Amino acid sequence: LGGTDDRRERRSERGQELLGSPNPSSSKSLRPQEGDPLTFEGSQGYLRHGKHLGGQRMKPLCDRKPTSSSLVASSTLQSDILAEQLAMESYECMVCCDHVRARDEVWSCPRCYHLFHLRCIGRWAISPAAAVNPDAPLEGWRCPGCRGVATDIPSIYKCHCGHINNPRPRSGAELTVPHGCGELCRKPLGSGSPDSECTHKCQMLCHPGPCPPCPLMIQKKCPCGRSQRLVRCGGASSELLCGAECKKPLKCGRHGCTMECHVGPCPPCKDTVTQTCLCGRSSRSVACASEAHGQHYQCEKMCKRHLDCGKHLCEERCHGGSCPSCSLLPANVRSCPCGAVPIAELLPRGSERTSCLDSVPTCGKTCGRRLACSTSEEAHYCTAKCHEGACPPCARTVGVSCRCGHTSTTLPCVKVQEEAGQVLCQRLCTVMKNCGKHRCNVRCCGSESHICDLICAKKLPCSKHTCMELCHRGRCNQCWEYSYDELKCHCGAEVIYPPIPCGTPPPPCKKTCSRMHSCSHPVVHNCNSEAECPPCTTLMEKMCMGGHEMRKNIPCHLIDVSCGHTCDRPLPCQHKCQRLCHKGECLGTGEVCQQPCTSPRKLCQHPCGSPCHPGSPCPDELCWAKIVLKCPCGRKKESGHCQKVFQALLSEDLGSKMRNLHNGQSIPISIVSPTALNKKALKCDEECAQMERNMQLAAALDIKDTNQGPESQFTAYLVEQAKTDAKFVCSVEETYRGLVQAVREGDVKVKTHSFPPMKQAQRKVVHELGSFYGLETISYDKDPFRNVIARAIRGRCKLPDVPLTKVVEPVRYWVKSLPQARISAPPGGKAEKKVHDYFSDEEQEFDEILGAK
Repeated sequence: LGGTDDRRERRSERGQELLGSPNPSSSKSLRPQEGDPLTFEGSQGYLRHGKHLGGQRMKPLCDRKPTSSSLVASSTLQSDILAEQLAMESYECMVCCDHVRARDEVWSCPRCYHLFHLRCIGRWAISPAAAVNPDAPLEGWRCPGCRGVATDIPSIYKCHCGHINNPRPRSGAELTVPHGCGELCRKPLGSGSPDSECTHKCQMLCHPGPCPPCPLMIQKKCPCGRSQRLVRCGGASSELLCGAECKKPLKCGRHGCTMECHVGPCPPCKDTVTQTCLCGRSSRSVACASEAHGQHYQCEKMCKRHLDCGKHLCEERCHGGSCPSCSLLPANVRSCPCGAVPIAELLPRGSERTSCLDSVPTCGKTCGRRLACSTSEEAHYCTAKCHEGACPPCARTVGVSCRCGHTSTTLPCVKVQEEAGQVLCQRLCTVMKNCGKHRCNVRCCGSESHICDLICAKKLPCSKHTCMELCHRGRCNQCWEYSYDELKCHCGAEVIYPPIPCGTPPPPCKKTCSRMHSCSHPVVHNCNSEAECPPCTTLMEKMCMGGHEMRKNIPCHLIDVSCGHTCDRPLPCQHKCQRLCHKGECLGTGEVCQQPCTSPRKLCQHPCGSPCHPGSPCPDELCWAKIVLKCPCGRKKESGHCQKVFQALLSEDLGSKMRNLHNGQSIPISIVSPTALNKKALKCDEECAQMERNMQLAAALDIKDTNQGPESQFTAYLVEQAKTDAKFVCSVEETYRGLVQAVREGDVKVKTHSFPPMKQAQRKVVHELGSFYGLETISYDKDPFRNVIARAIRGRCKLPDVPLTKVVEPVRYWVKSLPQARISAPPGGKAEKKVHDYFSDEEQEFDEILGAK
């Protein structure tokens, strides 16, 4: 496997892994490269690719049987290639993947003829990867090439033929194979095959690899022994087949082989024979070569042959030989059935039993025979009177425990015998099994180990196969599947050679990706083995989904781009779509517009407000539009829903007009129309008159009332925040002012600004203050990274008359020294500021006011 230095380093690292790997299967070497010469291993019959024979993947030859010429050629070819590679020092050791030099000490496997460094094979023999049984190191070790078992650890450097230790080059070394002694090989030529009868020895010079077959011509018989011919001594037996019927006696001893003359043992006999049972009542057909072959067999029936008495039948199971004697013959009966009294004492004087049909007298005592339920600890005896035949069932009761030992009970001995001593309770075992995941849940469990019999079935680390072991604790073992195909990156520049553990990712590659991509931009990512390449991130211009504007700096892989503007496309109902820029139709299938109807009502002229109903009149519902009524001076304000305010004012007007009916006057119908509500105004009260007089006095004295300043246009929350955190509010206003001026005076129609992440109270200030500048503000992300993005749009943004920071600046006016207005809150209403009456009769207080000025 000659190659670059990088590949040699990888193979060397692979060899080091084999020495320390506990998995025997990991000792397989690298896969050969294409274009390498072919070699043949004669002892195994495999064709190999590669410059050396060090464990490459082997594939079998064709199915035809090799001839003697092919065996000679293959053995010679393998020996010649080994000799050539050793002479050129290109042969590689399978363990360290380094070249075998002429001066190195080597060891050759007697089975596969692979050569290894002596030091390498010694280290391999004692490594866990080579052990036949890791628990019993004395059982031997396996060769890295053929996996053959050896018991002795190589420690002596010998030549190829094994006759000389520590061989050294001689004169004329150019004609000697490295590591050879230069003498005749003299190995037995028949040792390579167990069926070979050759007794000749190899006449070649000391050489590596297998010896060629014996070239001598001898007379040999065919396998059936009927003919003979002159053939090569080391030739295959298939060349001697005569084609006649074999007729060798088979193992059954009755029939002969009916096949043509063949090599190897004859097949089993296929004929069938008929067997009769021992009692002669049944028969069967069996194969002649089966283990049950014989003249007779034992069936499952009762014998039923007549006993020697000629009156009773044999009740034993089918048996050979003669049946036993009848147990009721007078000569066989010596006592009563229980055996307590001799039969002579029970028979009348002068009489005796003459036939097996005569009854056997009983003694009348308790039987007392030992029953079958007796144990070594406690014996049970028959309690019936002396009787013939089998004893009745045991009548005693015994105490037994259930299988799990948690319940004890008393049962009749007969029932215990029927259940074979396995008395089960209803208790479910709650002990965890050895896997630690499942409970036993067996009724009356008597196990101590509680082994889980479920299959683990978890995904292995390779993510392709599942664990087929029994359910266990901890992690599953590594996947034992190996691949023997090269694992390449997508472009094929980087390769991992077999054997490859299942789940190994493809090798990383530093070359530029060579796949076809959907865009024409330059590829900036490396070769990868993912299903899809990383998306293209080249920035470009793309039209938004709604066709509003061309968006800049959009990554190439983004297809649907939204500008963030309102869609504003007309709907079939004459409304405009209020969704943000989107693709597709504004209304889906079966979807209707839900925007409020803008048609004016007939009575109050307010918008309808009901969900859009094209083609149908507006529903007759109460108007819930919010209206504000003011007094002529503008001090008093009242707000409410149109319908409720109309009913309240209508009741008040009708109450005042009802008095005119008693005087004969009429009430105009126009007062009951909601359109007259817009012309209604609240009546000024005494407070309004006081405020009017104060304004006149302030105008006469040229007094500016600071309580009527622009502070009222901002919310109380903004004013409070501007007082407590003026620096932050000032920075927000400066940003907003810059956005509005950039949109008004610049070329852009929309400009955005992203505020840094801030707390909720500060975000509220940004949102509320943005509404006074006519800006759109949206919050993104989650705390603590939530921030606000403000956007100014030409035609929508504005600048307030007075900034918030100017409103809250402390300015001392003389009015602030005036007595503070008292606040009185009516029940259920808002507090109203009571205005001081400058034209009251309290002249002393007025003088104090002027003195304060």
